[in-house]
Amino acid sequence: MAQHALPHTGVMTLDEFIHRSAQEGPFEILDGEIVSKMPTIARHAKITKRLFLVPELFRG
Repeated sequence: MAQHALPHTGVMTLDEFIHRSAQEGPFEILDGEIVSKMPTIARHAKITKRLFLVPELFRG
């Protein structure tokens, strides 16, 4: 899975981050570089949700 850095230099505010993600799609910042994220498919989202809820089973 190839990840491509998106061009950006300097500091990015939270507002800029939100606006840019709305315009260009999902991305994350890794080691100071903006990297495109692969879109989540429905099956992956379902599995992630289940894994996220597992700790709730062990809460006392």
